[in-house]
Amino acid sequence: MGSDFIRLADYAVEYGGGPELEYIDARVHSNEVYRLIFNNGELVSYEYSQDEGLGLRIFSRGIVIYSSPNLPSREMVDQTLDSMLRRARAISEKLGEAYQKYELHPIVEADVEYTVREDIPFKDNIDEVVSLVKDLDKHVKDSSKVDLVNRHYSLMYRVENKYFISSDRVRVRSRIPRLILFISLTGKNGEYISKTVSLGSSTGLEYLDFDFVLGEVMRRVKAMENILTKAIPSPRDRLNVVVGSEIAGIIAHEAVGHPFELDRILGMEGGQAGESYLDYGSINSRIGSKEVYVVDNPLLEGEYGFYIYDDDGVKVEKRILIKDGFVNSFLVNRFVGSKIDMKSNGASRAANFYHEPLIRMGITYFEEGNMSLEELLEEAGHGIYIVDYTEWNIDDRRINQRYTGFEAYLIENGEIGVPIKYPVLESTTREILGSLAARSNIVRLHPGTCGKGDPMQPMPVSMGGPDLLLKGIKIRRRGD
Repeated sequence: MGSDFIRLADYAVEYGGGPELEYIDARVHSNEVYRLIFNNGELVSYEYSQDEGLGLRIFSRGIVIYSSPNLPSREMVDQTLDSMLRRARAISEKLGEAYQKYELHPIVEADVEYTVREDIPFKDNIDEVVSLVKDLDKHVKDSSKVDLVNRHYSLMYRVENKYFISSDRVRVRSRIPRLILFISLTGKNGEYISKTVSLGSSTGLEYLDFDFVLGEVMRRVKAMENILTKAIPSPRDRLNVVVGSEIAGIIAHEAVGHPFELDRILGMEGGQAGESYLDYGSINSRIGSKEVYVVDNPLLEGEYGFYIYDDDGVKVEKRILIKDGFVNSFLVNRFVGSKIDMKSNGASRAANFYHEPLIRMGITYFEEGNMSLEELLEEAGHGIYIVDYTEWNIDDRRINQRYTGFEAYLIENGEIGVPIKYPVLESTTREILGSLAARSNIVRLHPGTCGKGDPMQPMPVSMGGPDLLLKGIKIRRRGD
């Protein structure tokens, strides 16, 4: 990061601003991004971008104001802060005393620095990356028993550097590299079929072990072959259903994580991304069976959504959202939490220097249970096993949702049977969580990019869980 921006951040926090300025923080935020795009084994695009700048946030008269100076100078910082104070004054006067304004909850003082280590740095090994993807594509193409008419690979490497300082005596420096490989395959054997795969981590190139990546891709290719040559139509009925970690993860993220964001609960996201089926009085209310245990824990090193301090300067903690089927906690940042006197749990994140921090997830998943997959299938007896999905959707309040399976099988006498085509799990959040009967003992996590805000802020996250047994869930077929 540029030392000029860091000096300006320090200057801004020392600025003072008079008695009206109760709090100020400054965040120097840079993103360095490499993106390589391949189509059918050929490198078709190599992109590089970099942005860096300063974001300022003040608290005055119960109002929070965020802005980013467009020129890196002390004069511009002075003008920006003066303008922000005028805006806070005008908004406060317009809202009047009846409006429930923000409060400033205390946080723990800190002066820390953390850097995620890369054993094999991306920037020093770009030629090896190109060779790896080309070799991967050749193996995938040569090993497939169906015609893979399109094979698309997009690899993004991003280094995020931050310097945060606040008038509450918090100073945090961080550097997190993130790597994600997105693969899209389209196969043909009388009909077309597509599947996407995402693999990612907050490490260096050591994550992209060739055998590991090839195994992950070929599992999906084998599923394509089964669907195109062996699969029978999915049953239509109320069945016991085992879902894999990919579906568990999208349920955890979309049906639990988003509606547990406090700004959504309070209606602050209603015009942009939707609302929530919860309200601020939902804490301690039952939402599912005693097997429902969902957490958001950004502290898992190596995972794509990893971070330690948020963009309010708060140290992250493991957030237990649902415990034994009861709503336990929300995702909270420092300022929105003051609306219902709830302490921040480190959920404030911004994508760039010019974005205001919002309440965001990090790593959201169902906790592991105490059964093996084999025991889960035996408990299911007869039903279906949906390993992963090909498409999904959910409504704005996160109540009604639909997941179309990709790799899927009948469960017959407690064992995996013949492959089936495109079973559709269509249900509600409360029915899914209420039907959860058991969890396997291995959690698998998957990388993703979560969108929120206006303008949209894409955020690196992880999601997942163990295999889940849902009892008595209605199954349809794609096209029903």
